Amino acid sequence: MSSAFLDEHLDNALSDVATNRCSGVLHRDTSSPAFGSQLDDHGDAPGPLARAGDCSTRCPATLDGTRHRPTHTADDADSRCSGRHGGHPVARLLGGLDDRISVQFHVMKTIGSSPGKTLARVPAGTFVRVEKLPGSRAAASSAVSRAHKHGDLIAIRKGLYFKGVKTRYGLTRPSAEAIAVEVLGRIGVGPAGHSAARALGLTTQVPATPTLTVAGPVPTSVPGVKVSKRNNMHRRDLSYTEIALLELLRGDWESIVEGGWAALVSAAAKAIREGKVRPTALAEAVAAERSPAARASFARLTKDLRDRRRLANRTDLSA
Repeated sequence: MSSAFLDEHLDNALSDVATNRCSGVLHRDTSSPAFGSQLDDHGDAPGPLARAGDCSTRCPATLDGTRHRPTHTADDADSRCSGRHGGHPVARLLGGLDDRISVQFHVMKTIGSSPGKTLARVPAGTFVRVEKLPGSRAAASSAVSRAHKHGDLIAIRKGLYFKGVKTRYGLTRPSAEAIAVEVLGRIGVGPAGHSAARALGLTTQVPATPTLTVAGPVPTSVPGVKVSKRNNMHRRDLSYTEIALLELLRGDWESIVEGGWAALVSAAAKAIREGKVRPTALAEAVAAERSPAARASFARLTKDLRDRRRLANRTDLSA
């Protein structure tokens, strides 16, 4: 990414926040069920703690266990949902979490194949949905049931299984956070608290209960994960990593980020260089946040990133 390109995006982002601090509120649909009466400290309503429930997702893709370095740019922003990624064979998941949640979406090729053969070709470390297998529902259910009895699949919840890696101790299981992302879908879903800091590599602490946020009503719950609702619908255009950064900017960084503000700036700069964070998209979401701290922190972050880039350019010129 060129210096001019980065400077242009940072300048635009800073300008957006400066001139549209409250404009996002005007675009909210206050009649939406996303607006509850119980709000947390940031003006958002907490979602339910995880409990068993029927699967209700918005993204039909499945997860595979290959490690992948996701890069979300303006050109492939729509790739965050398998129904919208326009031909990409693998939808990128959990930007920045490739070493922490080694699970990603894998689109099963099912044309001209039986359910059993399709299951055999699914890579280890992949979520399997019965309704996504070829053939009739009965045939797909029978194939999954046989694979489960043979020890090739782990039952996660109704209609959802996981093909783990076989070890001497049995099949590996997905983390609670990976299951939550698979169940909730990826649109408007991202980490908060220590989970957000881990997504950006800013803490070594592992939360006892991972925390995720969802833009709008929480469609379902997931055991072992705390899910909170956020009322800002602009978050639905952000990637997992972008939501992680936004959550930290709301004020969590002060008590969670190891290394303080300087470490957060460095992590943000790295994510921007790698295409995992788009300053303009993030600026639009920040402007719609109810949290004044998020807007103030983002303006500070954008200024620091721009100053850092200009200092680097002057150093290069004098060298």
